[in-house]
Amino acid sequence: MDSDSDSDNLYQLSDTRVFWDVEDFPVPEDRELKMFYDKVERALKMEGYDGELSIYAYGLEKTPQERVEFHEAEIWFVPETGEKSARLNQILLDMIDFARRHPNYQKKNLLLALKDIPEETTELVSVMQGLIKKGYEVFLAVPDDLPESDLPPSTTATLVWRWKSLFDGDVPLDAGSDSDEDEGSSQKIN
Repeated sequence: MDSDSDSDNLYQLSDTRVFWDVEDFPVPEDRELKMFYDKVERALKMEGYDGELSIYAYGLEKTPQERVEFHEAEIWFVPETGEKSARLNQILLDMIDFARRHPNYQKKNLLLALKDIPEETTELVSVMQGLIKKGYEVFLAVPDDLPESDLPPSTTATLVWRWKSLFDGDVPLDAGSDSDEDEGSSQKIN
C-alpha cells in the first residue's frame, strides 16, 4: 500500500465522541436540537472523518420532556452533572475513560463543546494536550464571539469550530495558531 495514501486515510473511518456542556453552549436561537446530530456528522464528514458519532450532553437537570427531546435527537444526556466545576470534572473523567477504553487512537476522536473555568486552575488544557500527544484527534467548539487571537493552538485542538458553525454543520476555522506562548495548564479554553 502507498504510505501517503494510508496517512491521508488514517482517520477517515474513525469514530467521534462529542462531550457537550449544554449550559456553556445552549442550542442557538432559531436552531433545533433534533438537527444537531446530523449537522455535526456533516461537519465531520466534510473534514474527512467518516465514522460512528456519539454525543454526550452534560448539564443541569432537565424536565422529562427535555430528556425525551435529547433522546430523540440521538444525544445521551448525562443526568445530574451539577454546577460548572462538577460538570467539567465529569467531562474530564469521561474523556480520560473514553481514551482508556479506546486505546486505538487512530480510530477515535473527541469533540469538545465546553468552556474552561477562568478563575480556577483546571486540567482541561493538559488533558487535551495529552490526548493529542498520544495521537488522538481533539476538536473544539468555541464561542461565536471569541476573538481570533484567543483561539487555541494546534497543540490543544486539531480542529476548531465556532459554536453556531458546528451546529449548522459548517467547516471549522483555520488551524489554531502555534504561538510561542506558554502551552501549560494555565492556558484557558474560553
